[in-house]
Amino acid sequence: MDDAERFWTWTLAFYAGPGISPAFLHLQDGHGADVNILLYLLWQASEGNAAVTEAECAALDAAISDWRRDVIAPLRGLRRMLKGQGEDEVRSPIAAAELAAERSAQRRLVAALPGRAAVAGSVGITAGESIAAYAAFMGAPFHEASVAALLDALSR
Repeated sequence: MDDAERFWTWTLAFYAGPGISPAFLHLQDGHGADVNILLYLLWQASEGNAAVTEAECAALDAAISDWRRDVIAPLRGLRRMLKGQGEDEVRSPIAAAELAAERSAQRRLVAALPGRAAVAGSVGITAGESIAAYAAFMGAPFHEASVAALLDALSR
C-alpha cells in the first residue's frame, strides 16, 4: 500500500471517530482551514514524522488550492444546497464525487511533501506544532477547543 492509500485509509478511520467531524467543520467553516491539510498534518504526526513547518503548509496549500477552489468547493456547495430537500437521487452522486475529489486532494498532498523525516517525540506535541504552523500560515489562531478535540482523538 502506497503512502496516499495509507493516508486515505487512516483518514476514513480517524474522521469516523466521535466528535471529529464537528471539530473539522468548525475549523473549515469558521477559520477557512482545509480539512485535508489538517488531516495530513495529523497523519504525519501519527506516522512519527517531524512537525510540518509554516513554509511546508504553504506548499501543501499551493498543491491543492486550485483543486479545492475549482472542484471540491463547488461540489460541497451543491451537496450542502441539496441537503434536506428530498433530492437524494441528485445529492448522493454529488456527495460521492466530492469524496472522490477529496481523495484526489490527499494524493496531491502526499506528493507535495515526499519523504518526511521521522522523529522521536510525542505525537500530540508534533501534531500541535504542525497545526500551529498551519494557523500561522492562515494568518490567525484556530479555535482551541476544536484543535484540542482533534489532538485528543489522535492520542487515543
